[in-house]
Amino acid sequence: MFGTMSLFQLLGLGAASAMALLSALAMARNPSRRVPLLPWLALWSLAALAFAVPDVTTRFAHLLGIGRGADVVLYCAVFGGLLVAFRLSMAQRRLERELTLLVRELAVQQARRPEERA
Repeated sequence: MFGTMSLFQLLGLGAASAMALLSALAMARNPSRRVPLLPWLALWSLAALAFAVPDVTTRFAHLLGIGRGADVVLYCAVFGGLLVAFRLSMAQRRLERELTLLVRELAVQQARRPEERA
């Protein structure tokens, strides 16, 4: 199987496999992070599979009624990117709210103790 792979496939398979291994090692080192790291492990493992056996994406695309494997990979990547952007946006809003509440509380505490500011 590896003898007929292109250089691009070999490099992609190596990179995806390395990332899957790093995700697995991080999960083993810190069991409390297993749940957040599971999607990354799955993603890198699927990417490695797609590099190693490109026909898998074509078969999957046909099951979904999509003509080419490259198209289904692109659609999944776009959807995943939008999902990540949405989650980051929500996390940023939450952090901004928490920071606002913290600054407000500090301001109220300092206003109550004017003698300590000097």
